[in-house]
Formats: sequence, structure tokens, C-alpha cells
Amino acid sequence: MSIKNRLAKSNNAFARLRPAWKSNSYSKETKLKLYNSVVEATLMFGSGCWGMCESDRKCLNTF
Repeated sequence: MSIKNRLAKSNNAFARLRPAWKSNSYSKETKLKLYNSVVEATLMFGSGCWGMCESDRKCLNTF
């Protein structure tokens, strides 16, 4: 899977959690745990075997 594909999947996961981000019933800590466990995990899945160049690193850091 390409890095662009992973970025798109992570962006989709982030967007699907929009109601949670806007909700006042969740604490900031809970929202951070959601982000780390869903969005960041989706982004980094399989990253151990990626061949990365500097532009790929910039894309990941920007996300």
C-alpha cells in the first residue's frame, strides 16, 4: 500500500470521528486516545516495510 493510500485512509478515519471531536461529553484525554488508537494506527499500519524519501516524511509529518 502506498503512503498516499494510508494518508487517505487516515483522513477518512479522522473524518468519521468528527462527532466525537465536536462533542463536549468527551475529555481532551479521551479524544487524544481515540486519535492515537484509530487515526494514527491507521496511518502507520505497515510502515515498518515502507521505503521512504524526504517528501514522504514531510507528508506524514504534515498529517
